[in-house]
Amino acid sequence: MPHRAAHFKASMSNITIVEFSGMAIEPRTGARLPYPALPPLAQQVLVLGTTSQQSNAFNPRTQLVSLYAESACRVAFGANPDAAATGFLLGAGAERTFPVAPGARLAVIDGLPLATPIFNAVPVLALSIAGAPVTWTPAAAAGSTIEYSLLKNGTPVATTSGSYSSTVGGDVLQLIATATNGAGGKATQHAAPVTIALVQQFPPVIATAPVLAGGGTVGQAITLTPGAVTGTPAPVVTYSWRDAGGNELSTSASAFTPVASGQVTVVQRAVNAAGETTRMSNTLVVGSAPSLPDGVLRMAGLVVAMDGKPVAIP
Repeated sequence: MPHRAAHFKASMSNITIVEFSGMAIEPRTGARLPYPALPPLAQQVLVLGTTSQQSNAFNPRTQLVSLYAESACRVAFGANPDAAATGFLLGAGAERTFPVAPGARLAVIDGLPLATPIFNAVPVLALSIAGAPVTWTPAAAAGSTIEYSLLKNGTPVATTSGSYSSTVGGDVLQLIATATNGAGGKATQHAAPVTIALVQQFPPVIATAPVLAGGGTVGQAITLTPGAVTGTPAPVVTYSWRDAGGNELSTSASAFTPVASGQVTVVQRAVNAAGETTRMSNTLVVGSAPSLPDGVLRMAGLVVAMDGKPVAIP
C-alpha cells in the first residue's frame, strides 16, 4: 500500500497506528480508490504487552486507521476500550485497515493463545454398590467455572445434584469436568471410571443363642443377652418374650420383670432381604414370691411381726 513507507519499525514488538481522513479519491472522476488518502493525519506506536495498552484519541478528522503489528496481538476499538484475550486477532506482520469514529481509541494486548484453565484438584468418583447414590469429589480450577458430565456405560445421564442413584451391578460410570475461564479458555479433566458393585446378599444367621439370666421369682428382673447376628444387608432383629403357652409377654431387647410364675423364654428373630431365621433362648422358671407367716406384715418393703419379734422369711 502507498503508505507502507511511513510505518515506524521499532526494535521492540510494537503495533503502529496510522490515521487517515478517508479513502483516496480519483480527481477526474471522483471515484473512491482502494487505499487511504495521503498524507496520513497522525501516527502512533504502542508497545505490545501482557496487559491492555490504550492509544491516544484519534484525530477528529480520522475515519480510517491502518494497523501494522510486528507480532500477533488482539485489538479493540471504542471510547475507552480494553483489549482482552478474546479480542480481534491481528497476526504477526499483518497490516489491516479499519473504519473508526473520530476521537475513538485503540486498545491492544499480546495475542497469546487463550489461557487454558489449570486444574489444581481433579474430580473423584466414589465407589458404590447398585442402587446406592454415586457421589464425587468436585474438581477445582482457579478463576474458572466447572461443569460436570456423567456417563453411564458411555451414555450421558442427567444429573444436577452432585449424585446419581439409578444404577445396577456392572454399570460403568465416567465423570468429565469441564473448566471455562474468563478468557474463554477451556480444559477437561476425567475422573477415573468406576464399576458399580453387585450387592451380594446373605440370609441372617444367629450364631449364638440368646441367654436369659436372673429373675428367679415374680417381681425380679430377667436380663437378656441377645445372640450374635450376621447377614447382608444388615438384618432387622426383634425379640419375643413368651410364657409356656406361647403367649407374648414383652418385646424388650434387654430385660423383663415377670408378674406371674411359670416358664419364660425368648425367641430372637432376624430378617433381611435374603431371608429370615429365629433362635430360642434357654428357659427360666419363675417361682412365686414367698408367703409371709400369720401375724407378719410387709410394709413398703419392710417385714414386721405384729408382736415386735423378728421374723425369718424363707
